[in-house]
Amino acid sequence: MPNTDPCRHRRAPRPACFALRCLALILLLLPALAPTPGRAADIAVATPADLTAALRDAAPGDLLILAPGEYGLLRLSGALGDAGRPLTLRSGDPDSPARFSALRMNGAQGVVLDNLVFDYAFAPGDKAFHNRVSQITRSKDVTLRAITFDGDRPAGTGTSVDGYGVGIGLALRFAENITIEDSTFHSWYRGLVVSQSDGITLRANTFHSIRSDGVDFAEVNRVLVEDNHFHDFDRAPESKDHPDMIQFWTNGTKTPSTDVTIRNNVFNAGHGLWTQTIFIRNEEVDTGRRGRDMFYRDFTITGNVIVNAHLHGITVGEVDGLTVADNTLVRNPRAAGSGQNPSLWNPTIRIRKTAEDVRILRNIAPDIVGPEDQPDWDVAGNLRTHTGNPDDPGHADRVFVAARQGDPATLAPFTYLPGSAAARGEVGAP
Repeated sequence: MPNTDPCRHRRAPRPACFALRCLALILLLLPALAPTPGRAADIAVATPADLTAALRDAAPGDLLILAPGEYGLLRLSGALGDAGRPLTLRSGDPDSPARFSALRMNGAQGVVLDNLVFDYAFAPGDKAFHNRVSQITRSKDVTLRAITFDGDRPAGTGTSVDGYGVGIGLALRFAENITIEDSTFHSWYRGLVVSQSDGITLRANTFHSIRSDGVDFAEVNRVLVEDNHFHDFDRAPESKDHPDMIQFWTNGTKTPSTDVTIRNNVFNAGHGLWTQTIFIRNEEVDTGRRGRDMFYRDFTITGNVIVNAHLHGITVGEVDGLTVADNTLVRNPRAAGSGQNPSLWNPTIRIRKTAEDVRILRNIAPDIVGPEDQPDWDVAGNLRTHTGNPDDPGHADRVFVAARQGDPATLAPFTYLPGSAAARGEVGAP
């Protein structure tokens, strides 16, 4: 191969030699530096028409930067990106995010939605309870970040829905590898419903002003629920609603949920009325329709704070492989129902006696139901609180700063009393 070094002649001055070598290098690199078709791009979007065109021509890795404004219904489908190079839709102004009426994602892949608002307005004829306003179906590798799912409270209907949240904020079905983080769900009948899905992460979200359930799960696998804040649900007290902050069920399903972790969340009824907190009933088994093949499998519930006023604080049905550890459950007096009924208004841990491979460790709770006559269960280090003998270490006033008198708007009254075993980190949620 011939020598193409422009400085091969000894007579070339050293500075000129260096310059010629740099020029040669630049010429060699120019093809690599030139724009190529399909290269990821930042695309400005200012109108619904712009968005339609951008989505039509988008390539994996593209970033669509949305100006403030109303964009209507967002429809997404097809392989828009992949796990490594997602298509991203992001508001250009974090303080004035782009607004949509709802989301319809069907058969999509590789999408990130960042700092958007989905603002629902109830209309006559809408189903008040089971209307899935936004939906993600048969999609995978999707992240929703800093999204507000803003529900509605109808007025003037002359029915029990007036003044309360309606519809379902978001429904996931046949979805895979979906992450929802730093997002808010409020003013809904139910916030989020997840069914027949795999690889679901809910992280650092807020659920409040919900009439019924915060999050529902059925037939799901590989689920992580961590660092979320559930508070101040707004249920209709005269209705037949069955409110849960988190609920799992098997009623009418074919397979059980497996590999679920619920950790380091705060559940605080606050100034709202009582709800059930983590309610994991297994209807297919406890009604006798199915047997051990429908047991939930591998559930971990740890590090959670529950400030509520219903006995179903952490309730788990038939399961094979359960750890309930380092949780703190304490009564919220302001959220209690009518009448003084400690057996009903104290949140407790309740595990079905037919459950297998169970560990209940280092929790703080008014009561733990299920371990009786269960020699195979690992039950140790738990602290049962009460309001009886004030000299007993389990008395609420010897565990918490002001659990019985404080304002539950924050967790301040429920912080651990200095010097207690809980404050030393020996028992309860961190």
